[in-house]
Amino acid sequence: MIKTRVTELLGIETPIIEGGMAIAGNGELAAAVSNGGGLGVVSSNPGWSKQSERTENVRQHLRRAKALTEKPLCANMSLQLIGKNPERHLDMLVEEGVKIVVTSGGSPGVLTQTAKDYGLTVMHVVANVRQARRSEDSGVDIVICEGYEAGGIEGADEVTSMVLIPSVVAAVSIPVVGAGGFGSGRGMVAALALGAEGIQMGSAFLATTVCHVHQNFKQAIVAADDTGTVMIQRMIGRLSRVIKTPRALQFRTWTSAARRWKCRNSWLPRRRMPIWMVRRPWTRNGMARWAAIWRMAKPPPGNPSPLSSRSRAPPTSSAISRRRPRSCLPR
Repeated sequence: MIKTRVTELLGIETPIIEGGMAIAGNGELAAAVSNGGGLGVVSSNPGWSKQSERTENVRQHLRRAKALTEKPLCANMSLQLIGKNPERHLDMLVEEGVKIVVTSGGSPGVLTQTAKDYGLTVMHVVANVRQARRSEDSGVDIVICEGYEAGGIEGADEVTSMVLIPSVVAAVSIPVVGAGGFGSGRGMVAALALGAEGIQMGSAFLATTVCHVHQNFKQAIVAADDTGTVMIQRMIGRLSRVIKTPRALQFRTWTSAARRWKCRNSWLPRRRMPIWMVRRPWTRNGMARWAAIWRMAKPPPGNPSPLSSRSRAPPTSSAISRRRPRSCLPR
């Protein structure tokens, strides 16, 4: 048994917290982690459901978990997944007897004070020192600093766990949990040596029998080596680490082409361009159209064109060359 401020605050035996993992954090997995001495976490959208149904979906998974364990449980509140009414979701968690929440994907100030008024212990996921300080100022009890090695959506600053953990520990007085690249006892010892008082693990739990993801995905996790992941979606501001598959590599090629196109056409309104990409359906055909939109510089039907009357007239080629970002590759 390892005792830290994290174990004392959360009432657990081992300072290991299950990552939220969006659709993968089902009730059975959360109960198994808690029974093992860690802190099981029911995600914001286990199994995936419509946004209007997610609160009730989480309620059902919490009830499954509570039927399997009497130890502490936590609920993840990803503000990106919950939608426009996070207070309703929080009310449901209180009704189900949840005492610990971990927030992510937004400002810690959105729900922290409300959750504290309910008597909940609040953790928040951060990706840099500035976010950690803001979390402490908002009243968060524990910060989870997630480094670049983590699976899923990454922080835009791409700070590694080795750099992030000691930096956050030096910047705040509240307990710090390390996340990103931890999946063994040796990793936990390393995190503790860097000043963290616990770790968050996600990918390692995906391959367990109680996790409800597909068996092929579990096998891919086990078979992955040190180069078994790839970064995608950097172009649209949602940098993500995923298993390296032919589809993931093709996706990265498309976004690289989009980046080169944007550099050559940098005079276009920057904020409106990525919206075309985000709004396209996430299907195979949709992905193909998504890439073609950027290559041909044409918006899909019904969406405003960057060449509309509200846009500036295109400058000369010499002006484009002068204004091209330094990071752009040559043609």
